[in-house]
Amino acid sequence: MERAPIAVGRPHRFHILTLGCKVNQCESEEIASSIEALGLQRAGDGEKADICIVNTCAVTGRAAMQCRQAIRHLSTAHPGIRVIVTGCYASTEPEVLAGLPGVVQVIGNDRKADTAAAVVQ
Repeated sequence: MERAPIAVGRPHRFHILTLGCKVNQCESEEIASSIEALGLQRAGDGEKADICIVNTCAVTGRAAMQCRQAIRHLSTAHPGIRVIVTGCYASTEPEVLAGLPGVVQVIGNDRKADTAAAVVQ
């Protein structure tokens, strides 16, 4: 399968952080495959990523808090990283997530299939 070239100025490496259930784990793998099909590479352990997709959970208040903490940590540990948030928590409190440092886009569950396209915008 031929991969599309990466445009100048677009992110070259990505990371996916999955929080929550097995459904999120499966969907994160589908998102990763779609992003790779666009010509980007998944960052390996210890490699710098240009963008991080956070697939969130909101089953409990604690899960939502852990999502916010993880996003704040990404922004602090990796200055300049662009964060796209998707998943259940992105559907329930998009305004809260949009206000977190590093977050460039919030994509609810109803648009989760659009996540790969958002990476190269």
